[in-house]
Order: sequence, then structure tokens, then C-alpha cells
Amino acid sequence: MPLLKNLIGTAVRKAVEDPRVRKAAKDVYEGKIKPTAQSAWDRAKPEIEEKWEQAKPKMEEAWAKTKPAVAEATKKAASEAGKLANQVKREVQERAAKKADDH
Repeated sequence: MPLLKNLIGTAVRKAVEDPRVRKAAKDVYEGKIKPTAQSAWDRAKPEIEEKWEQAKPKMEEAWAKTKPAVAEATKKAASEAGKLANQVKREVQERAAKKADDH
């Protein structure tokens, strides 16, 4: 398997370095891929924007309902993190003091 992987990797590197392959890839991209993608986007964009506008009020309503709970959870998490940090700090100080006493 590693031999096949190395052969494929070498072939890909050589293809990427070949100016003819790069030009052909650019021509395919510019001539076919890019126009097709642009056309698909142009067709999809109005529907995407319409669905976004329909969803926006529902999202805003959901956020208004959940915002207080998120704020409370954030406050609680910050408090718990602070307590944990203080506990770790005390533990480090105690261990440092004990180590100093031992020496």
C-alpha cells in the first residue's frame, strides 16, 4: 500500500508542476466549473435570501427567550471557573510551602 501511495503522490506532484496540466485545469475551471457554479448560485440566492428572511424573526424570538438562561449559565460557569482557579492556586501555594519546609 505505501508503494501505491508513493506512486500516486509522485504522479500528482508531477502533474501539478507541469505547465500544460495547470493550463488545462485553469481552462476547465474558467470555462466550465466557474460559470456553472455562478449560475447555480444566481438561481439559489433568491430562495436562500427568502428563507433567511422567513427564519430571522423565529431566530430572534428564540434568542430573546433563551438569552436570560444563557446569561445565567455564563455567569455560573464563570463563577465555577473562578472557584476552581482559586482552589488550584491554593493547592499550588500549599505544595510550594510544604516543599520549602522540607528543604
